[in-house]
Amino acid sequence: MAAKESGYKWSKFYWDDWANDGALQSCNLTAQGLWMHLLRVMFNNERQGYLQINNKAMSALQLSKLTGLDSRTIKKQLSILIENNVCSVDENGIVFSRRMVRESQSKNRKSNVSATSTQHKRSDVATSMQQPCSEGVTCMHEENAENSQKQDALNKNKIDKNRIDISNKLDIPPKYKNTPQAKSKRGSRLPDDWLPDEEDREYARNLGLDVIRTIEDFCGHWHAKAGKDAIKLDWSLTWKN
Repeated sequence: MAAKESGYKWSKFYWDDWANDGALQSCNLTAQGLWMHLLRVMFNNERQGYLQINNKAMSALQLSKLTGLDSRTIKKQLSILIENNVCSVDENGIVFSRRMVRESQSKNRKSNVSATSTQHKRSDVATSMQQPCSEGVTCMHEENAENSQKQDALNKNKIDKNRIDISNKLDIPPKYKNTPQAKSKRGSRLPDDWLPDEEDREYARNLGLDVIRTIEDFCGHWHAKAGKDAIKLDWSLTWKN
């Protein structure tokens, strides 16, 4: 899905990640400049993150027209980018950015979930409003609303009475009054769109790690892992460990 079709005309770009990407920095400046042009082309492509036209890999001539570089330079520098694992090539020979494809898929999933949820809510409201009431008979939703109000009033009275009773029992030690219970914490699997924040990225840089490659290895490992070991309470702490 192209950027203009999906509604996303911008994307996150971490300059420190760019500067500290070992694979990219091992390429010459011409290859690095070409990669910036290719990222723009891939972002606005019909299939975001891929260098393709009509489901076919873009030729060096087509890329030459888009970037202003001659075809020979395109071929040479693109091969350097591929050899240094800056980008990948799928089974059809189409070059793509792993990170851009991953972020695009995450955005599309969120957009689909949000649209489905909104549609269901509108449908439920419309159905409720369209249900006719027979003459002399109270509608079910009106009964529910009335019962809910009565129950709220009863609960309020109980709460008020309990507060009065507790305040009068002065012989109860303060430590036993209204002692809140600790909230239970529940772990979760690594979210599909999880990315370390700037503090976590800086932590990795201080250890001398390649941030981009470490993110890919970390996400790939935990997304593939199954069982209770894949459930964590704090993914930021897990990243640091």
